[in-house]
Amino acid sequence: MTTNEQYMDELKELVGRFATPALVIDGETLLGFGMNMARVRELLQQGGYLETT
Repeated sequence: MTTNEQYMDELKELVGRFATPALVIDGETLLGFGMNMARVRELLQQGGYLETT
C-alpha cells in the first residue's frame, strides 16, 4: 500500500491520519482488527457477507 500514493491519500482522508489496518465497511471506518472484530462481524452479517452464527 505504501507504494500507491492514491490509496495513502484516500486512507488519510477517511481516517484523518495514516493508520493500518483500516477497514471501511458500509461507510464506517474501523481502525485495527482485534479491538473491532465484533463490529466487523456485525457489519459483514448485516451486509449479507457473513452468516449469522
